[in-house]
Amino acid sequence: MNIIISIIASCVFIVQVTSAMSSSQELVLAIKNKHPLNKNIQQLIRANQPNAHHLYEQFLQEKGMTPLSYATEKGKWNVVSFFLKQQIDPNLLSTKGNLPLCKACYYLQPSLVNELLSRGADINGVDAFGRTALHSIVSADEEIFCSPIQFALFKNVLRKGAGPNMQDCEGNTPLHELIHGYINFKTRVKKDQQAHLETSFNKMVKWLLYCGARYDLENTTKKTALSIGTEKVRTFLISKRSELLITMTKLLIRCGFNKDIAGLIIAHRYK
Repeated sequence: MNIIISIIASCVFIVQVTSAMSSSQELVLAIKNKHPLNKNIQQLIRANQPNAHHLYEQFLQEKGMTPLSYATEKGKWNVVSFFLKQQIDPNLLSTKGNLPLCKACYYLQPSLVNELLSRGADINGVDAFGRTALHSIVSADEEIFCSPIQFALFKNVLRKGAGPNMQDCEGNTPLHELIHGYINFKTRVKKDQQAHLETSFNKMVKWLLYCGARYDLENTTKKTALSIGTEKVRTFLISKRSELLITMTKLLIRCGFNKDIAGLIIAHRYK
């Protein structure tokens, strides 16, 4: 009788091991088949925790990425959501120093950004290069620079508390990056698109200024956002900041503050 029980137990163990191996092999095949983020992989990971998930991580480490950062970069909202539900830390850097939220912002993926934030991603978290979500948004590629989707995501992260004066490892603020991008792209876009580019750029600058962005912060090369701009950009920055200060002062006075108190509030808010 004991022999029979042992044989049955051995058979069950073999079936379990074979099943696990089969699941892992299927995962390897799915990955090698260049479809590493489809629903089949989610099912395999669910069915074979933690082995399949560990195998997936091992595969991605060769690319210098975590499963979450890879899914984010590929814009796979359902996979990001799946991994976050597995209690994966959304603020974990990949071995390349990338942050999932920064990646989602760089590729202008609003659904991914909202999902990451709802699961605990730090709106002001920094990657290995000191860059934040806001830095990533204003560094978008030429095809989407100053586009409606970029502006919408830009406003969204500012409303959620993104710091407009955070500096990366080179000392650049989001305003530095925005001006750099504008100057570079303006020389390459067609003439009939330059007016739209300028209008969109001006809107983003006004938003940054409204949220307290400073144009006098120096980067590591001692350059400020004001100094790197063209004369037209510099004039716009100064005039809009002056308009903003006047408008905010008037609003505070209307709300019952006297001029001195209003001045102190403005000085504190817009140093």
